[in-house]
Amino acid sequence: MNLAARRHRLIERIGIPVEQGRLPAGGIGTHYLKAGRGPCLVLLHGAGGSSLNWAPVMAALAAKCCVIAPDMVGYGESDKPAVVYDRPFFAAWLTHFLDALGLEKPTILGHSQGGAVALQFAIEHPERLESLILVCPAGLSVDGIPFGAKLAIFWVNFLPSRLAARWMSRYICENGRGEWDREVTDYLLQVKRLPQSKRVFLAGLGKSIAPFSAEALQQIAHPTLIVWGGKDRLLLPSHGERACREIPASRLCLIPGAGHLPFLDQPEPFCDAVLGFVNDQPGRRARDACQGS
Repeated sequence: MNLAARRHRLIERIGIPVEQGRLPAGGIGTHYLKAGRGPCLVLLHGAGGSSLNWAPVMAALAAKCCVIAPDMVGYGESDKPAVVYDRPFFAAWLTHFLDALGLEKPTILGHSQGGAVALQFAIEHPERLESLILVCPAGLSVDGIPFGAKLAIFWVNFLPSRLAARWMSRYICENGRGEWDREVTDYLLQVKRLPQSKRVFLAGLGKSIAPFSAEALQQIAHPTLIVWGGKDRLLLPSHGERACREIPASRLCLIPGAGHLPFLDQPEPFCDAVLGFVNDQPGRRARDACQGS
């Protein structure tokens, strides 16, 4: 099955109308998905992922939000330029992406590496977001990633296969080994075989997930929800406790029975936490930005 056919199959399984688009974000061709109406929620996937990581929860989130999920630069079906993939580069790309869609102050939700990018964006451009949701974000502790997980990451990036993905799942999944997991994994493995797919991994080399200082985190004044899987073995829940101490207007939501992918392991409590937080925000500009589609 070719890549486009796999993508369309996954989008059809979401079960709601989903717009697919591609736009130039600062000259970088960026593929994205968009669905729903209401407060605007921009979803940033983790390393090695794509917009379709969010497929299992997109319908539930889009029932109350306008959900926009890009393939981050270097990933998925977006462009993969030969650059240094550090946090400032990702944050600049995100600024261009929001500008291209005419979004002024959405809520930004970032998972894992996407969470580190969301933090960087909030620090550099505090006027450009309404609130912040961090899902098992990277960049919060010097403890880093377990050695076995690092080996699995190298394996799945350089010799992508179902076996490598199953090994990686030991560190990131608790319950998410069902049909959704298999279909999304097959799509992502096919993406990893695209030309230039290794650029982001080789040119990044951990720059995007380096720890933030306490002083940097303390600059974040936005309402912030930190969501963590209680059984995350890739990035420990204690990282979230540290972030909650450092980020002034933050609160921590631990989801029992979930690993590093709480939206896959425990989709209902994940969506309840996210939607409860988004709809509790007093601002209207983010709500108004996506009403038209």
